[in-house]
Amino acid sequence: MLYPKLNAYRELVGLDGIYRFAPNREDRASGDCWPDGLPVNALELAVPGSWNEQLRDLHEFHGEGWYERDFYVPASWGERCVFLRIGSTAGNARVWVDGCLLGEHIGPHLPFEFELKGGLKSPGAHRLTIAVDNTLRWMSLPPGQARRDEDRAGFGLGCPDVPYDFFPYGGIHRSVQLYAVNRDHISDLSVRTSLDAGSGHIEIAGKIRTRETGLRMRVEAGAYGVESSVEGGTVEAKLTIPSVRPWCPADPHLYKCVCTLVDESGTVADEYVLQIGVRTVEVRGNELLLNGEPIFLHGFGKHEDFPILGKAWAPAVAIRDYDLMRWIGANSFRTSHYPYAEEMLDMADRLGFLVIDETPFVSLSERVYTDACREQACAVIRELIERDRNHPSVILWSLANEPYIESDAGERFFREMAACAREADPSRPVMYVAHESPQQNRGAECFDLIGVNKYFGWYHETGDIDGSLHKLTDILTAFHLQVNGPVLLAEFGADAVAGLHSDPPVLFSEEYQADTICKQYQHVRNLPWLIGTHVWNFADFKTAQTINRVGGNKKGVFTRDRQPKLAAHTLRQLWNDTDAKPTR
Repeated sequence: MLYPKLNAYRELVGLDGIYRFAPNREDRASGDCWPDGLPVNALELAVPGSWNEQLRDLHEFHGEGWYERDFYVPASWGERCVFLRIGSTAGNARVWVDGCLLGEHIGPHLPFEFELKGGLKSPGAHRLTIAVDNTLRWMSLPPGQARRDEDRAGFGLGCPDVPYDFFPYGGIHRSVQLYAVNRDHISDLSVRTSLDAGSGHIEIAGKIRTRETGLRMRVEAGAYGVESSVEGGTVEAKLTIPSVRPWCPADPHLYKCVCTLVDESGTVADEYVLQIGVRTVEVRGNELLLNGEPIFLHGFGKHEDFPILGKAWAPAVAIRDYDLMRWIGANSFRTSHYPYAEEMLDMADRLGFLVIDETPFVSLSERVYTDACREQACAVIRELIERDRNHPSVILWSLANEPYIESDAGERFFREMAACAREADPSRPVMYVAHESPQQNRGAECFDLIGVNKYFGWYHETGDIDGSLHKLTDILTAFHLQVNGPVLLAEFGADAVAGLHSDPPVLFSEEYQADTICKQYQHVRNLPWLIGTHVWNFADFKTAQTINRVGGNKKGVFTRDRQPKLAAHTLRQLWNDTDAKPTR
């Protein structure tokens, strides 16, 4: 699925803004609610946006929310293919136009689209209705509700009752768009790149929707170009760029690659522009290699979270986040614990950040290791890879965060997820992020590397930073021996309440957080098989209400509104001091 773009051959209408909204508080069946029109007393909500942050009465609403607005199809689109695209919703979604069901999409955080046909694309006004269901269910992916008698790993029972430590926002979180293309058009493009003796090689595989024969696709990247015939709705093109500029954080060069679909007479039917970074990434031995050279990741786990917006995509927040990450000296981040907005990855491509792209599979346990859940998980993995495979910034696929894998069923579940990811994209390494012990992570050896989350001095050995440093090294070593490959310290840190100071450092003070991060980073940075450290978290974020969380998770080195704590200044010194960086 290509991201909608406006050009001479593609038209685009944005449908963001104010929608009418009604919560299904009676838990009626979806088809029994309002596909034919919302009630007269409907509320108003902004899209993109989380409903929990916009209206006080919806703060604790976790169910099915109904959105509605009117839109117009331009008269000039009558003979064209018209698609309605939704960037992401907070859960399962069903979509109607003029009361006619277009279809549904299962799962959060990824885009979906439906074609408008017949009278649904006729010129004039139409009614769009979107039902978003973020009901908290234990058997969904990710699981949204824990059982009351379950061990919650120290977080305690919270409101809402979820087995993970971030807030389960509801809503439409990314843009809603209407776009039109010609009947003969490019429906998908997949890019692979490689390097050889100073030259860069680009391979493009395309899917073409057409009823015609004799179509060709012309691919041009700067002074280099090639033309290939469309056969059976597919096309392949290969380009070689001598003296290529490989994409890397120090030089995130992107080649503007213009893909043009033409008929036998040379008339252009469609055009799509890709921004291609030519680079390679692989795990070799105990190293993570970018363009054949070892790299060390220093950065963050993050969240899509901001006051009032909730989880919604907001360009201004993204600009601020990247500015702060550059200021602090980070070179990477993980999309914990779900796929982020595509626009965020576009910026990473341009700015040279390395991204670990993660599925929404957080806190999986034995209850979900079924055939049905595995099929759903693999479908999500394929959707994620199809969406993000052309981004040079994406260097690793992370398939889960903090699962428990202690049975044959769990091990089989993860082995098949890893195989699915490699089949969908053989060009990137595959990992997941573990916690606890290797014994609770069976099958980890089938991944290329592993991330490990550990909070010594906080959840373990509370208050004792220095005395627990050897335990951090011991657990990282144990995971290294299990996978016989590289390890990423994917989460470490401590909570700090902004403005709380203490000498000597004590829990929740800015000094304690800064000392924890600094001492643990310096202790592990030169382990020969460690390929990076990601601090948890970039910024404070909203969580369920529990007795362990005062206004959310405070492990951010920036506050929720992006003001620096002492730890941010400490990291800036560490990451910008060449003497403090790993020798590799």
